[in-house]
Amino acid sequence: MALPSALYQNRTLGAALAIGLLLILCIPAFEAPRPPVNSDQSLYLAEALNIAEGNGPTYPTGEPITHRSPLYPAMLAGVFKAAGTSLDNAYVMPRLTVFINVLLVAALTRTLFGNGAALAAGVTAAVAPFVRGIGSTLYLDSTLSMFFLGSMFLLALAQPPRLESLGYENDGESSAISPDYGLAWKRTWQLHLAAGAMLGAALLVKETAILFVPLPLALSLVCGFDAGWKPAYTGWLAGFAAVSAWWWVWVYAHTGDLFLAGPADGGLGLLLLGACVSGAAVYVATLKLAPESLKPNRYTWALFAAFMLVWNAAFFYALDRVAYEYDSDYLGNTLTYVQNVVSGNVAPFPLIVLAWLWLMTGASKRSRAETLVLTPVLLSLSWTLLVADRLVALRDLLPLIYLSYVALGAGITAFLRWTLSSSAARPSITSGHIATLAAAVALGLWAVWNGSAVRHETSVAVQDDWENSLVHMTADWIEANIPPGATIMSSRLYYSQVYFETGGEYPIHQLPTVEVALNTDAYGVPLERHTSLFRWEHHLVPEDSADDRWLYMTYYPKGYFIGLAENDLLMELRRRDVDYVLVTSYDAGFSSPSFNRYFEENPGFELVHTASLNRLDEARIYRVNKDDVAPQAKPAMVRKSTARQLEERLGSQDAMLAYLGRLNPNGFELVDR
Repeated sequence: MALPSALYQNRTLGAALAIGLLLILCIPAFEAPRPPVNSDQSLYLAEALNIAEGNGPTYPTGEPITHRSPLYPAMLAGVFKAAGTSLDNAYVMPRLTVFINVLLVAALTRTLFGNGAALAAGVTAAVAPFVRGIGSTLYLDSTLSMFFLGSMFLLALAQPPRLESLGYENDGESSAISPDYGLAWKRTWQLHLAAGAMLGAALLVKETAILFVPLPLALSLVCGFDAGWKPAYTGWLAGFAAVSAWWWVWVYAHTGDLFLAGPADGGLGLLLLGACVSGAAVYVATLKLAPESLKPNRYTWALFAAFMLVWNAAFFYALDRVAYEYDSDYLGNTLTYVQNVVSGNVAPFPLIVLAWLWLMTGASKRSRAETLVLTPVLLSLSWTLLVADRLVALRDLLPLIYLSYVALGAGITAFLRWTLSSSAARPSITSGHIATLAAAVALGLWAVWNGSAVRHETSVAVQDDWENSLVHMTADWIEANIPPGATIMSSRLYYSQVYFETGGEYPIHQLPTVEVALNTDAYGVPLERHTSLFRWEHHLVPEDSADDRWLYMTYYPKGYFIGLAENDLLMELRRRDVDYVLVTSYDAGFSSPSFNRYFEENPGFELVHTASLNRLDEARIYRVNKDDVAPQAKPAMVRKSTARQLEERLGSQDAMLAYLGRLNPNGFELVDR
């Protein structure tokens, strides 16, 4: 018996061979060297350490986690409990998600578009260097994508069955999912319940998953719905709420803030609360008044367009409000982002663009399969635009990148089917045969070319890799010379990595550096505190005051200003009962060698240790003499590059100098770093 015939008749064998092939293609991601560890990854390590050690979901400070759900650190903690706490072991779980995600891409594509499309999607996703690279880091985006793709797969299973299973002939052009809404609907509310729960888990990994909550509703507006949709969609929302609702309660109980919205008494918080109440009321009314089935028409399409506009506008407003203060150029920055970031990483980019265009034509014909894949992209347009405008890391769009490979697999298969069917009546070699062969050869060469490629963020200076020799030297000295339990305050984002390297023996806080907004009103405070640098302690950010004495101000390269006020520093030292201060050198603006002078000239601090690799990579540890800590008559230190930014914004050097003179009653000093 010929191999293709054997594989067709023995689906288990065919599936096993396909899974084996995808596993082999994922091996480079398993063996890839460790990329740089940055602040986010280091924080997940510290949180996972605390969970594994039985300290609960807490930060290196010992306080409860409130900025992002601890599900991902808890998964890392599971690896630590099973295999031991180490950096190498931490990579086991995210590397595994590379393979799981490829399988989910293939499974989702098979459910929607058939076996051929599934193989093409799985292979292209498995050999994509960017997908491999992100999946072999400690970023949480690959794990988020795992739960998101699982939710999409379950939703696909819950859609109307294939035409072939109902005795219809497949014309070779239409989707594998029936567009006839009178056909039997898979009324399994259990699948929707499980899909909603998966999306809830995705939210507990990363909050951007909330963008996809209305997915089934939006799908129905385009494709219609049949009897059974009410319990199915109620199951979707119930599954999502059952898994994720506790997190909102947890955050509110510990901070008094609404997760993602801030203080409940703020305008945005009240708006979100009102939207939730209104949405619940509308949904209950819909369950009572809506018909049991509905075929799509121009009115439902218009409602779909209006819903997408409102949904994206609301999220655009909310995300723009809570984000750092950026200089925006939505058109220019987006074009630059696509050209410089997306096109070079989402490969093969030209084919993926063509695949999305083909998918859009299918969705325009109300094909449920194409619409299911396209709708998450439409629901997250606001987030995608902000990522591009802020030049944020491409990994923030990883779920959509995986869907791109679903689209690519479907598009490749549709193209091959079309070229072969158009030349089937002519036995001689035709342009269709040539095109098919060329496409297959090109895809094969691309897969072979990327057979061992793994794309990581480029290697960087010592300051940008938290797992470096300076961190180890500092952690070793702390363990040897500071008694366990002593409280440390660190100027550097290394704080989480030092915490991990010292086994969580020392509560470590950050200096109260904050993101600030400029206030050029001559009668107001010059700097307005916006939020803490990583947003999880914004409920602890002090109020602005005319008595603020700013010690440091800089323009962070990502596009916003940060500062450190002496009154904030002294207040935090007392509140945290800090025993030691760890000050590191150059850190892209978060800390600076200029800090050293303040601590050296303040009798409340005694230098006890210096670890140095070079002028820029240095750590100094000061013992805090708590009885001697007091305000100092020191000027604000402003980086010269920041002064140039201010001069450009304010229009003249005189305006810049007058503005800086308001930062501190003791004046200011321009410094190189």
